[in-house]
Amino acid sequence: MAQGDQFIVGFDFDVTLKSSGQRFRMQEMGLYTVKNGQIVHEAFFYAM
Repeated sequence: MAQGDQFIVGFDFDVTLKSSGQRFRMQEMGLYTVKNGQIVHEAFFYAM
């Protein structure tokens, strides 16, 4: 894979479950692969 055809986006979520009211924070990184100007693959990595 050539350099420059991927990028990473960081997400930070503060989640409250409706059923229990339990609240937690979740961080996620999305790795996107681009080909011909369009996203062709995405992978997500997270920690809770």
